[in-house]
Formats: sequence, structure tokens, C-alpha cells
Amino acid sequence: GPISGKRDVNDEETYGGRVSLLWDATKDLSFELSYLGQDSNFDGRPVEANNVGDYKTDFYVKESLSDNLDLYNLTIKYDMGWGDINASSSYWDRSVAQQGDRADLTNAIVPGAKLTGAGQFTEDYQKEITQELRLSSKSEGSLTWILGVFYQEKDNGFEQYITDELNFFVEFVNILGIPATDARQLLDQSGKFKEEQTALFGELNYDITDQWSAMVGLRYFDYEQITTIKNNDINIL
Repeated sequence: GPISGKRDVNDEETYGGRVSLLWDATKDLSFELSYLGQDSNFDGRPVEANNVGDYKTDFYVKESLSDNLDLYNLTIKYDMGWGDINASSSYWDRSVAQQGDRADLTNAIVPGAKLTGAGQFTEDYQKEITQELRLSSKSEGSLTWILGVFYQEKDNGFEQYITDELNFFVEFVNILGIPATDARQLLDQSGKFKEEQTALFGELNYDITDQWSAMVGLRYFDYEQITTIKNNDINIL
């Protein structure tokens, strides 16, 4: 129902934490597992509406935003004496859902007009896997080097659509001659964005003197991206 006249419509709560577990299996081999999480919940936007007074709004749709994040990581370290091996694997999972009042959608057609009850729902998600294996020398001489391989895979996407609690928006576009029967016919869209990257890299460092050193590095990568946008309805807008 309407939120105009209600107090504290822009409350916010955020909870987060991090935990890690380290296991020294031997004097040369260690495993570290870590987790980071954060959940945030927001109500309405901290904005004022015109002509309704200070710190007030004329929004009808109850606005909200939730942002949930989980990040996992496993790091393995091994000391071989002449060199170190570092292996890191991470998994990122984030979702953001937002409901907003969009009574001003008609401004582009009729300046100043508002259609009470119109809103827009948007949800974004991000899933990502990242892995890296690195071998670095421990030479006491002038020459040191690093070799490694990197891999990353992303699976992101979104969904958005129009809501119309009072059916005013649908009736408005009908008056304009647009044959809509449901608000989602105005905008209902989803998309997927997939990325995959593999890379090889290396670095050489040579100490010429105590004050001067020379370094050269190379990186080869293969990158692929696929983007898909889908209209789930006729999408009049």
C-alpha cells in the first residue's frame, strides 16, 4: 500500500563476517580456508519528492534492496626449498534484488505526470570461479623468476520487469492506443553474461647491481565472452 506519510522509510541493515582456518600440515605445506559473507537490506531511497514537504515522499510502492554476498577461498602453499608453489581457488556468489517506485515513468510522455502504483523490479546475480597456480624461485643469486597459470569463469545475469499494483499504467498506455493487458508486457527482460579466461604468465628479474635491476614479463591469455539478452514478453517500452 502507499508509504507516503510513513516515517523511516529508508532504514538500512548490514551484517557481515569473515572466518579463516589455517592448517600447517608440515613445516613446508599449509592450507588456508576462508569465508567472507555480507547481507545488506535497504528500504526506500533517501530522496524527497517535489511539493510534498521536507523529508517526505509521495511514493506508493514500498521500495527495497537486498544485497547478499558469499566469498570462499582455498590457498595452498608449498615450500620446495628452491622455490615456492602457491595455489589459490576462489568462488564468488552475489545477488542483488531491488524494488523501486517508478510512478515517474510517464514523465517522458506527459511531463510532470505520475502513475501511482507503478514500480520496477530488478534482480542481478554474479557467480565467479577464479583459480591461480604460481611457481616462484627462491634463488639467492641475481636471477629470480615466476611462472604461473590463471583461470577465471563468470556467470552473471539479470532480470527486470514492470509492476503495476493499481493497474494505472496499463490503463494509461491503453488510452494511448497501446494494447497492453499486463504490466510485464511493457517491460520484462532478462540477460546472461558468460566469460571465460585462461592465461599463462611469467616474469624474470635480474639484479645488475645493488642499485639497478632489470625485469621482463610476458602474459598470454585466451578470453571468451557470450552475451544473451532476452525479451520475455512483447516489451512495449
